[in-house]
Amino acid sequence: MFYMQELIQFIRHNMVFIIISAFVLWRVYRFFKSKKEVEKILNSNDYQLVDVRSEGEFLSFSIPNSVNIPIDRLASDYEKLDKNKSVIVYCASGGRSAMAKLHLQRLGFKNVVNAGGVHALSRILQRR
Repeated sequence: MFYMQELIQFIRHNMVFIIISAFVLWRVYRFFKSKKEVEKILNSNDYQLVDVRSEGEFLSFSIPNSVNIPIDRLASDYEKLDKNKSVIVYCASGGRSAMAKLHLQRLGFKNVVNAGGVHALSRILQRR
């Protein structure tokens, strides 16, 4: 019983630390899980790379064989993609591609992975 009271007191006094730690651990887990999913799809050789950055960003640096569908045009241009193939979406840092992943899943795409930023994905591709 005494240990339970100490545990409750510890939780009360360290709630912010516990919440922040849980969030950081969740983000680290998602990062490594996403990276593993991307590598698995890349090994299948049956995928589509979709860059959801703006046209200007795409022209300044892009990954070969990727398709540029800016996030603000995804709702109208998604038909350019094959729903039967895996889709790897990416942007500059992972924010827009996270939204694109959710949107494509709502549109019926079964296997969509957010690769995060263009430079992280570029490094994964260079190691292959």
